[in-house]
Amino acid sequence: MTIAGQRELERALGVPVTAWRRPGEFHNQHFRADGIFVKVLDNPVCHRHAIQAAPLAEELVPRTPRLLGHGELGPDRWWLSYEWVELAPFDPTPEAVETAGEMLGRLHRASAGLDLGAQLEPLELRTEIEHRLSVLDRIDADAAARVRKVLTAFDGVELTGEPVLLHGDVHWKNFGVDDDGAIWWFDWEDAGYGHPLLDFGELAAFPLSEPAVREDFLRGYHRHAGPVYPWPEAMSLVRLHTATGVLVYALARDLPKFARQGHALLDALETP
Repeated sequence: MTIAGQRELERALGVPVTAWRRPGEFHNQHFRADGIFVKVLDNPVCHRHAIQAAPLAEELVPRTPRLLGHGELGPDRWWLSYEWVELAPFDPTPEAVETAGEMLGRLHRASAGLDLGAQLEPLELRTEIEHRLSVLDRIDADAAARVRKVLTAFDGVELTGEPVLLHGDVHWKNFGVDDDGAIWWFDWEDAGYGHPLLDFGELAAFPLSEPAVREDFLRGYHRHAGPVYPWPEAMSLVRLHTATGVLVYALARDLPKFARQGHALLDALETP
């Protein structure tokens, strides 16, 4: 962000801010102010999802930073401000992984049966894949063709069941630990309303690919929510959705690490 852009953000917030870098590879820009964490996005859909999901997340999740404000910085930048919570990175010990699974299970159980269609955007798996493919066509036509070829192997596979509030990006990077050792959950920019299996896409692709980690996570999840994982064909379709999303995000923003992850996911789905 330019100096002028930062000054505009400060005017919107009414306080001075300083740039703050989260560990890892991120395209969004992060800032700190007194008691405030600020994220500047280049995607209006993610901005809208975060605003829609925040009231529900604050009600249904034991520990998630409160959304304090939001706004627009022009035609291509949007901001979200949250209460600042001092958090250390999530350490995936067996106990912590089980607690994270329990948090997801509680969220799905608490939101099942709620009529959230008027508050959240519905996420239907095949519709979402097709939407992502329409974008990938313009970025990497070869990758899009590969996704379509894999997709044909899952003709007739559908997800049925009660929709829930979805976090949309469940991964260790979106959990943190406070000074008392309590786990917090944040980043609701990909939230929506749909089948609970959709929240296992990134998890299945990376940390839950290890059997011991998967067992710990599902032990916590199934303490509160019904079994949803694994369904081999449905889970593969969800992973294809994840791979397509990772490729679109990474290639559009020139993030090589994420692009490699997307290609690795796609490679695995192409392997018999």
